[in-house]
Amino acid sequence: MLKIFKRIFRPFKKSCQSQNISRINFEQIEQPFKIIDLQEMEELIKMIKSFDTTEAYFSYPFIKNALNEIHFRVPKCIIPKGKKLIRGRVHKNGEDYFTNISDISYNRQTFLIKDFGRANEPCQSIFYCSDNQDTAFIETCTVAREDLDKDSELITWGIWEVTKNIEISYVIGPPSELTENETLNSLTHSFITFLKDVPEPNRNALLLFHDFISKQFQIEARGHHALYKISCAYSNWIYNQNFVGNENSIIESGGIMYRSSLWPKDGMNIALKGEIVDTSLRLIAARRDHIQRQGDLYSGSDTITASSIDIGKDRIFWT
Repeated sequence: MLKIFKRIFRPFKKSCQSQNISRINFEQIEQPFKIIDLQEMEELIKMIKSFDTTEAYFSYPFIKNALNEIHFRVPKCIIPKGKKLIRGRVHKNGEDYFTNISDISYNRQTFLIKDFGRANEPCQSIFYCSDNQDTAFIETCTVAREDLDKDSELITWGIWEVTKNIEISYVIGPPSELTENETLNSLTHSFITFLKDVPEPNRNALLLFHDFISKQFQIEARGHHALYKISCAYSNWIYNQNFVGNENSIIESGGIMYRSSLWPKDGMNIALKGEIVDTSLRLIAARRDHIQRQGDLYSGSDTITASSIDIGKDRIFWT
C-alpha cells in the first residue's frame, strides 16, 4: 500500500519541504519533581487498572485524580521553529472544500466533541497531527483504516509550520533496539539520556510506568471510546505540567508525542493544545485529495492544491 500511497500523497511545493520532517530537538530540561519508588508506582498502576474495568465514563475522574498524585520527572523534547507538521480532515458532511483555516485546524465547537479521544476528553479540543505524511494518511483516511464498506472519501491536508519552539513530552515505553522509524530511534536515545539522570532506585519505577502508559497509547478503541480513558487522563496530566527552561524560566507543556498504533514504522503522532496552535503554528499549504479503494490498494484523483492562504482573514482559496 505504501508504494501506491506515495503516489497519492505527492510532496507539497518545495517551499514546504525545506526542513527534514523527521528532525526534532530532544534536548532535556531539568524538572523540579520528586521521584516515587517502585512500590508506590506498582500501587498507582494497580489503582488505575482497578478503575478501568468498565467502558462507562464515570470512572474517568478516579483515573485522572490518581494520576494527579504523580510526582516525577517526565521526558521532553522540542519541536523547533521551522518544523513542518501535517494534519488531515475527512469531508464527512458533503463539503466540496474547506474554505476557512479553522475548518482544518482543531475543532472550536467543543460542545460537539462527545467522546474521549486518545488525548482529549469530551468537550476538549486537541490538534492531532503528525511529523510524517505516511503516518498522517493512515491515521486520517477512514477508507484505509476502518470503513470496510466505504470505497472513497475526500480528505483535505494541511501543512503547518512551527513559528516558535514548542515544548512537549513524549511516551514510547522502555528503550528498544534500533527500528526503521528514525524519529522513534531519536526518542529512544533521548529517553536513555533522560534515564541516566534518574537515581538508580527510582529508574525501574519510571520504566514500569512508561511501559504501562505506552501500551495505553497503542489501544485501538474501534468505536469504544472509553478505552482511551487512561491515555486521555495521562495526556491531560502532561498538558498541566511545566518545564524549567533557560534562566529558570517556566515553560508550559504544549502537548504530547506518541507512536502510531496503525503505522509505527514512520514518524510519530502529536497532540497539541489549541492555544499552542494559535500562537506557535501557521498553515502554509493545503490540498484536497479524492481517495479511492481499489481492492487492497488505494489511489488518488481530483487532487486540488490551494492557490493561496490568508492568515488574517482565516481563508483558504482554491481557485
